[in-house]
Amino acid sequence: MKMKLLGIFLLLGFIPFSTVCAHASPVKYYHYRIQAHQQNTSTDYTVFRDVPKDKLDVPWYISLESSGEGKGTITSFWLEKTDGTNVAPSTDVKQGTSQTPAAYGFANQQHVMLTAENNKYNENVYLVSGHWQAATK
Repeated sequence: MKMKLLGIFLLLGFIPFSTVCAHASPVKYYHYRIQAHQQNTSTDYTVFRDVPKDKLDVPWYISLESSGEGKGTITSFWLEKTDGTNVAPSTDVKQGTSQTPAAYGFANQQHVMLTAENNKYNENVYLVSGHWQAATK
């Protein structure tokens, strides 16, 4: 009975959906240029990772939908604070796939940005695009 009432309240708008999924951040689109020689490229905005500091099991989400380097190629992504502190380990994402990697515990309650680099040290410069989410739960 409680589930039926919750469903009715959600449909009628009495309880905002965001209170049910309180810690999930918005899914954001990214599109930027990956530089040569593994130089970092970051989004020009941050997203607040609204996860309680004691909750350590909340992953983030990254999809690599398009890569100018080619189909099936790999680009490395991670989350970072604006001061350059990495708050998630680097994860290699293959073009056409997505992942939900872990973040460090100190990433919680932080403004983070998506950062990326070519997974190989070479002269290639290319565009990438896809979607990311700072916290998935």
